[in-house]
Amino acid sequence: MILRLKFEKMGDIAYVSHRDLINVMSRSIRRAGILVKYSEGFNPHAKTSFSPALSLGVESRAEYMDMEVEDDSISCEEVLQRLNNSVPRGLRFLSVIRIERSDSLSAIITHSEYKILIDKQAVEEQILSKAVELIRDEEALFIQKRNKRKEFKEVDVRDMIIKPEYLPLEHDYLISVVLQNSSQGGLKPDDFMEIISRYSNTKIEDYRCLKTRSFSNHSGAMVALD
Repeated sequence: MILRLKFEKMGDIAYVSHRDLINVMSRSIRRAGILVKYSEGFNPHAKTSFSPALSLGVESRAEYMDMEVEDDSISCEEVLQRLNNSVPRGLRFLSVIRIERSDSLSAIITHSEYKILIDKQAVEEQILSKAVELIRDEEALFIQKRNKRKEFKEVDVRDMIIKPEYLPLEHDYLISVVLQNSSQGGLKPDDFMEIISRYSNTKIEDYRCLKTRSFSNHSGAMVALD
């Protein structure tokens, strides 16, 4: 039986690396008494897959894990309860569903939605809203990105930025944006904020980033995993 689990990663655990998060989850699954199937061969590994790695410090309410379990009779509700009693503070499972066999989550997930809170002391409101507007209207947007050979190359990332929106709040500014993070290329929230800094002519460092949704691509359309 294959299960897809949605979980959140909030607070200090956002600074735990992706590799360490996988280890934390493995220990939590063992504590919960859930038997996960393993691959065969010389180097067997648990049949699990995870959402694409988050940058350190980015919180999320839309992380996913697929796992194949030994016990087909265990209910999704029991898995949810057992795991939430086993994970450390900052991790919480939100839902569990049964799925058919599919590609890995890193291959399925192509885009992520982020809400970025910016301290009002960091930049003037008119400058920030204008920067978002300019980015939205650009046809091409080049930045320096490091390739697999660790060489910097100029890349057009405009198509990786979808629906950037600026919204004023009482104590902060909010930018909502969907960023591509597929195997064909991606843009991290920190890269996006570097672009915001460039277009606002202000170095913005005081911000908090929350991932709110994950999307897959179905026949050219983005579909939320929820």
